[in-house]
Amino acid sequence: MERESIDRTVAHDAILVHVTLKVAFDLVSADDSSCHTVEAFGEALDEGDKATAKAMSSAYKSAMLQTFCIPVGGAEDADAGTFKLRNHHEPEPVQGWAQWMRDMIDLIGVCETVEALGRVQDSNRALLKAIGRERPELYEAIGAAFTSRRAALGFSPREPRSTSAATSATPGRRTRRPSAAKSIVEHA
Repeated sequence: MERESIDRTVAHDAILVHVTLKVAFDLVSADDSSCHTVEAFGEALDEGDKATAKAMSSAYKSAMLQTFCIPVGGAEDADAGTFKLRNHHEPEPVQGWAQWMRDMIDLIGVCETVEALGRVQDSNRALLKAIGRERPELYEAIGAAFTSRRAALGFSPREPRSTSAATSATPGRRTRRPSAAKSIVEHA
């Protein structure tokens, strides 16, 4: 009846196909040929091309267990294994990462106070984290823009900040990182 399929990434960077199905099974009586339709959902993850077949099997199993009230206590589930999925990533902006970076640098350039820079960071936190993962070179450029604008505004990294979120890991915020390379998160 319905099928939805998306690609998912697991912890070891393998791509899995995630399929969700809504199916209908017709149960026909051998006595009087009456028909009853049972709807069920099935869901599966697979590294190959078998996600749909697994989801169909899951839907059938679910439909039969529920329709005939079959007890399952104590039975070992063959589908008990699970994959550890990666956290969902923020999607790339419509204009693409490169243009978003240029837009951010333009926005940073017109900020007139350090507090305004903090608000820009706070309101774009999810995308800043995403660009740091997806495009580190663009993330570094945004961090350099934050640092440069703070210097132009006369902000010294040693001065206390008035905002309460000074420990977050986004460009321009002070955070300790083990990396030897200067990261934009190390600048206050």
